[in-house]
Amino acid sequence: MFPVRRIDAIRSDKDVHFTEALVKNASEQENLTGLESDRITITGITLKSKQALRYRLLFFSRDTFTDSDLDDDVFIGAVELDLSTYGELR
Repeated sequence: MFPVRRIDAIRSDKDVHFTEALVKNASEQENLTGLESDRITITGITLKSKQALRYRLLFFSRDTFTDSDLDDDVFIGAVELDLSTYGELR
């Protein structure tokens, strides 16, 4: 028997998350809540932006990603999204 595969979508809120203007090489940290399990696989990412820029998304398993203690900062992966090359203008 195969395990049941659920798909849960997590979305950011444009009025709450990622609201700051970023200068070159700046970053903004956001904690997106709503997962029903701590065992997940990210299968896709959709990014909307006012400008066609290059983004790098870093993923951590906890919301302590700005903590200087590397034992608390559990980095799990990164994705680079180059909207200047692969973005879609609307």
